[in-house]
Amino acid sequence: MEIFNASRQKNTEINNLLQKIKYEVGNLSRGEKYVFLPIIIIKDGQPTYPIDQALLQEVRDMGAIELDKRSIEEMNETLEETELKGLIIEGVWIKPIEPKFSRLCEKYQKSITTTDTITALNTPRLITRDSNGDYFYDGKRIEMGQETIHYKVFDILYTMGDQRGFVSHEEIERELIKRGLPESRDEKAKYKRIHNATLNEQQGLFRYAKVSGKKLRNETKDGRKLIEPLGKGLKLNSPTI
Repeated sequence: MEIFNASRQKNTEINNLLQKIKYEVGNLSRGEKYVFLPIIIIKDGQPTYPIDQALLQEVRDMGAIELDKRSIEEMNETLEETELKGLIIEGVWIKPIEPKFSRLCEKYQKSITTTDTITALNTPRLITRDSNGDYFYDGKRIEMGQETIHYKVFDILYTMGDQRGFVSHEEIERELIKRGLPESRDEKAKYKRIHNATLNEQQGLFRYAKVSGKKLRNETKDGRKLIEPLGKGLKLNSPTI
């Protein structure tokens, strides 16, 4: 059963999962059919959840993938094999079902592109995003690696922000965990990680991201901050231009 969700945030989450599976499939050796994705990582007693199991089940219900849970022996690898004390990884083996999987990848990718295109055409804004996930400031590409935490937090603010552009620290933390980052040990560590990725002058987004070879500046054309703290979260300001 295919469930094509009209929610932009949900579409983005499903698209990210599909693209991750697609990437892993592309790295398979000849003859291999299944890719492994961890769903629970327990290190020194602290669990993290890189993949949202509900999303996996939803994609499976769409008929795009088969899921095969690992055996106990595979889930609990010996310390000698892993060489990482206190590490337990549990997950699923995933086999794409073609041509359904490829069609679904294309459909969800287009859903993100279409949403951004319609938004850009109807109400042009300072920050835009293309179908490859690249961001643009006033039409100029923002240079930052998509695997960096700077990109991930920026992407979360753009795709998950409410009408004001606001996303809480709690929501950002949950999404970072879904995208493969470990869970913060406490509230202070959570805030510090998010702050360091965005507003920290020494290691934040505005130190590393560039536009036309120059540092991206934390300002909009109407004099506001591009990213600003707001209560227990952050706000992305992307005014119409």
